Amino acid sequence: MPTASLPTGRVTFVFSDIEGSTRRWDRAPDAMRGALGEHDRLFRDCVEAHEGVVFKTIGDAICSAFSRPADAVAAAIDVQRALTKHEWPAETGQLRVRIGVHTGDAISANGDYFGPTLNRVARIMSVGHGGQILVSGTTADRLRDALPDIRLRDLGVHRLKDLTTPEEIYQIVARGLPDDFPPLSTLDALPNNLPTHISNFIGREEELSQLREMLGKDRLITVTGPGGIGKTRLALQTAADAIGDFRDGAWFVNLAEIARPDHVPQKIATALHVRSMPGETIEASIFDDLSGKAALVILDNVELLLDQTSTFVRGLLAACLRVSVLVTSREPLHLSGEQVLRLGPMALAPPGLSLADFGAFDATRLFIERAKLVAPNVQFAGADAEAVRSICAKLDGIPLAIEMAAARVGAIGARVLDQRLHSDLRFLASKDPGETARHRTLEAAIDWSYRILRDEERRCFADLSIFDGSFSLDAFEAVVRDETFESKPVALLETLVDKSFVSTRVERGIVRYRVLDPLRDFAREKLPVADLQRLREHHFQFFSEAAANWERERNGDGELAYYENVEREMNDLQNALASGLVKDHLTPAFELLLNLAPFWQLRGHTREARSWFERSLHATGLVEDRLKAAALRKASTFATIDGDYPAARDLSERSRTIFERLGDAGGTAEAVHNLAVIEYHSGNQERAYELYTKALDAFIAAGHKEGTTAALYNLGQISADRNDLSGAKVFFERGMEACADCGQNDRMASFLSALGNIALEQGALSDAADLYGRALQMKRDLGSSVDVAFILNSMSALALRLGENEKALAYARDSLQIALTLNSRVSAIECFESFAVILPKSGKASEAVELFALAESLRKQSKHLHRDARFARELAALRSAVTEDDFAIRVLAARSKDWREIAKSLLAPIVT
Repeated sequence: MPTASLPTGRVTFVFSDIEGSTRRWDRAPDAMRGALGEHDRLFRDCVEAHEGVVFKTIGDAICSAFSRPADAVAAAIDVQRALTKHEWPAETGQLRVRIGVHTGDAISANGDYFGPTLNRVARIMSVGHGGQILVSGTTADRLRDALPDIRLRDLGVHRLKDLTTPEEIYQIVARGLPDDFPPLSTLDALPNNLPTHISNFIGREEELSQLREMLGKDRLITVTGPGGIGKTRLALQTAADAIGDFRDGAWFVNLAEIARPDHVPQKIATALHVRSMPGETIEASIFDDLSGKAALVILDNVELLLDQTSTFVRGLLAACLRVSVLVTSREPLHLSGEQVLRLGPMALAPPGLSLADFGAFDATRLFIERAKLVAPNVQFAGADAEAVRSICAKLDGIPLAIEMAAARVGAIGARVLDQRLHSDLRFLASKDPGETARHRTLEAAIDWSYRILRDEERRCFADLSIFDGSFSLDAFEAVVRDETFESKPVALLETLVDKSFVSTRVERGIVRYRVLDPLRDFAREKLPVADLQRLREHHFQFFSEAAANWERERNGDGELAYYENVEREMNDLQNALASGLVKDHLTPAFELLLNLAPFWQLRGHTREARSWFERSLHATGLVEDRLKAAALRKASTFATIDGDYPAARDLSERSRTIFERLGDAGGTAEAVHNLAVIEYHSGNQERAYELYTKALDAFIAAGHKEGTTAALYNLGQISADRNDLSGAKVFFERGMEACADCGQNDRMASFLSALGNIALEQGALSDAADLYGRALQMKRDLGSSVDVAFILNSMSALALRLGENEKALAYARDSLQIALTLNSRVSAIECFESFAVILPKSGKASEAVELFALAESLRKQSKHLHRDARFARELAALRSAVTEDDFAIRVLAARSKDWREIAKSLLAPIVT
């Protein structure tokens, strides 16, 4: 990470790496480690002496940036001179570096840069030799007369391995530098017909590395994947990077536009500049020409010509033992020795990231860089950055779709584009007349593949559109069952996988299947209405039964499995719930609703849960009274968590009325317990204690284990609030015993955390740390974000008691980040109070009072009046620092503030 600010605007970059470093590391790793340290020091000194910034080191490569091209070149010259003069260990020998210099625009974020300029300077550097400094034509134009002691040797125009526009390259000639080098290692050095692109290759570093490694070991590799996923571009970039391994070059053959299958050999011969000899087939002429040559042949888009291509490739590999073949296709050739790389979508950025974070994710980086090609001045920040993330997610990380969308952003803006992009592939139609018809729209690219399928394969593909996200084989067999299929459905699924309509991945040892969203939307258009109704019935039956099974296991020893299963299938579970709620009989839908409630509660998805419960309780179908009462009670729980206490009371009272009429003692106890929770958070501790005690007795009498542990936990909390720590400890320990009997890991972790709070109050700081640590790990394993945030605040309080102020601040920040992600105002209140206690330690008392006033304002707005004892003394001292009137004015003023913006400002040092 650089210590100085990064240059912005037009930046000159200097990239370098050490020639032959791999051999040196293999031969003398210890000596090389020390030598590399000296190399880095010398390089950094030279860069900083010329007002540059080293912003990244990767192994033995160093990346630096300068505001002025003359400074960049002067630093590069000094680096070469310093490295030449330095005495290196005998084991490593003289370290020689190659340096590339290029000037252009780039986006800076989090101490790093991204953009096409960086790709180009890296490519310029890579074609040079140790001791050589190469500069681009762009930089050279800015150096004229700037450095009178140097000369620019024109090395000509060269095609770089990024396959974009050729580059003018110059060599720096200066006193004390060698000036006699071999020819540059560009694409011009070896025969090839690799096409030039107008844009650079972005992302796919892992796939590029994997394909390059495969190409070094195997002679036949096929890259498969759906239309628009980037197979061709990946294959071409790999060929460009690996061309040095093939003395006789790399040859690209596009088979997409061939009208007749028997024209395949002639198309290949034309690309290879091979003429047929009299009296022999064109295949024989190709094999004869390539015999003994070390060459790479890239066959692109072969899916409609599989038989002819397979026959040709089999003969080519048998006749030409030094030739390798790289194929792109929707499905493999199925030849002996073939290695297959299945290409999936680009990496997507998660919600909530700023533009500064997008450089780490291929999809958003591709969008931004392609957008700047058509609209160089377009800016992405705030809502626009979130719109970019949303667009890429809607397009499922498919490069072709992302590039098409990016081409529109200059005209209508990212936010408008995001709003209009509702799975309408025709909206992304390209206006470029130079593109082939097959690539003008993503829909056309998919249709190109769709024509390959047999009738029942098409019908099976359409049926798969019922799934939203990935699905299991069990789900497929249960939902997609059609007696009119001649083939077994599993065989059809395997065929669709083979032809790249369905992707696969292994999760916890189980294969999962997925249809990418644009493919799914295309398939849905092919699905008849009658088939859709049949599929919805099968879909609801499977997922409602699955949720019931997971809930039963949760109440046994499968708590973690329940949360993992529900999270993985949530999209389909919610779709099933939606279809169940429009039926005349709602009992199965309400059972599914209640089986999902524990997940929503643990994960902190309160608003989502409230929406589903409100929708369900307003549905017009018939439902059993016991289920309606249970739904009312659970809806009350979520209203309480959301701080909507009036709604929570009403829901609980309605629930209790029904349970009492039914004579359901356990249900009645649950409703009473809910009312106790509401009273507790409303600040009515005496009434809450009374109701908790009543609920506990009823739970025990009814054998309601989950209710028993909940009541014991809450009675312990009230005892702790009353400073009856010994009484609280008794309740918590009883609760832990009850949890051990029924396997409630989530509640067990809550008891551990609560005992940690008691240890903290009693000054047993080591015990508190142990208890918090155990609880935190259990909550994280379960994915209980709300409780994780609470425990982090407790750990912040512990760190303060230990005098570890920086650690306390780190815990508070982590907790606040969770509150912001969940949009949880209640969690944010406790976080702001933590910050209010921490900030005075660094002399920020005024800011602390403002945050305390904000927390108080939020408490009043949400009627969340219960205050934990962890920071009671510190907050009381902070409150006494200003007058009552002053504090009241601050609290009133805080009502107009957006707590989310305050949270973001507090997180600014670590999230930009």
